[in-house]
Amino acid sequence: MLMGLFLMLLGWFYELRDQDPEYDDIYFWMPPTWTALFFVAFNIGVGPISWALLGDIFPMQIRETAVAFAATFNWLLCLIATMTFGEMLDALGVTKIMWLFAGFCWLAGIFCALLVKDTRGHSLAKIQESFGIENRQVETNSEERT
Repeated sequence: MLMGLFLMLLGWFYELRDQDPEYDDIYFWMPPTWTALFFVAFNIGVGPISWALLGDIFPMQIRETAVAFAATFNWLLCLIATMTFGEMLDALGVTKIMWLFAGFCWLAGIFCALLVKDTRGHSLAKIQESFGIENRQVETNSEERT
């Protein structure tokens, strides 16, 4: 959410600069400040934390496949954003691009708040149950006893 805020502020600066180029001289400190704060927000949240937790948030039965899909999806989105940035810049302008990416950041924050499951304090069996994964080892052990 902070990343979206800093991108909105950066877009606001570019809008001011487009209206009156004199704002570039008065508020010269804004672009590096908002950009640096964007990277700080990224590096304390989405950046390293998501990659560090990626291998631990999925149950063992689907971990390899889920991590592979998540990493592939992440890299594909980065590739698409990189390859289309120039065309979007020409079509929309820098102000609207900053606001567009800020909107994506806000949508991602809302998505995480509403749909990402909180597994804090839950056992592995409960987490697997919430993903709809059967605990095969427990079933095998109970079948052997009967």
